[in-house]
Amino acid sequence: MTDSKILAALIELATRDLNEAAGQLSRQAEHDRHARTQLERLRGYRADYTTRLARTRQMGMTASNYANFTLFIATLDNAIMQQNRVLSEQKSNMAACRRQWRGRHGRLKALEALAARVTQARVLRRNKAEQRANEELSSIQHSRRAR
Repeated sequence: MTDSKILAALIELATRDLNEAAGQLSRQAEHDRHARTQLERLRGYRADYTTRLARTRQMGMTASNYANFTLFIATLDNAIMQQNRVLSEQKSNMAACRRQWRGRHGRLKALEALAARVTQARVLRRNKAEQRANEELSSIQHSRRAR
């Protein structure tokens, strides 16, 4: 296998790896959006129930209704804390996926640059060989004319 074919195969693999990393990053971004949406919903529910509790307290309520409201709000608080942990973990996962994508992107760019240098060197060698052949042919023709 020639150097060019090896490099082409490596570039193909690196491209596949980069696409896979991009897919993982996209999936993580979707998970992140979902986690943020869930957190906002939970915060909205909590705000709603806190408002309901305040309104109901002004109109008067039984101790058991008050206990139920506060218990439910405490449950929402726990869910919010848990969702914050999920979001924190998701942020960490996103950062890891970004690092992985950047690394694979850098590897692909390095391989592409190497392939370009190899191609450029091959063209330069071919041009020099053609120039030498032309000079040799010119020299032969010049020496024939001189005879």
